[in-house]
Amino acid sequence: MLKVIKGQIKPFTVDTDKLYVTDPCYREPTIVLTAKRGKWLGWTEVVDCGYMWGERAATLTAMHIATEVSNIRELGKIDNLEGSVGVDAGMVTICSAMEEWGGDSPIYNGFCRVASNEGGIIDGVGIVSSSGFGDGSYSVYALRDNEDKVFAVKIEFITEDDL
Repeated sequence: MLKVIKGQIKPFTVDTDKLYVTDPCYREPTIVLTAKRGKWLGWTEVVDCGYMWGERAATLTAMHIATEVSNIRELGKIDNLEGSVGVDAGMVTICSAMEEWGGDSPIYNGFCRVASNEGGIIDGVGIVSSSGFGDGSYSVYALRDNEDKVFAVKIEFITEDDL
């Protein structure tokens, strides 16, 4: 198990039925999920990857605030693979709003300003963080309720096998 050295919970709102998991430099999202509306919490788990890499985001997680305690415990055991997210800008977002995106859009600059190992909130509608060791492809997992709506999403950037 990775030793988490820091992490900070940040709130945001999902006010549509869509949740996007993508690199904000892309014009089209990588993964679109049908999600539970309402207040969500997002956070990263930051680990120390040693002398060469230093502190890095190991995971980016977002969860609906009304998630039951039993489901929070299950969050660490998410095995419902939704797909993978490709990264070319060294960051990933989980958010409910998708406007004019891409490397030349004004919103992209906002993502760049707040992306960090500890995550940042974008206009109250999502969380963005740096992507572990940078560009690549990362697994995206989700938990769904009995209406098949996603209530938790987790992206794994770094696993024990990577260290």
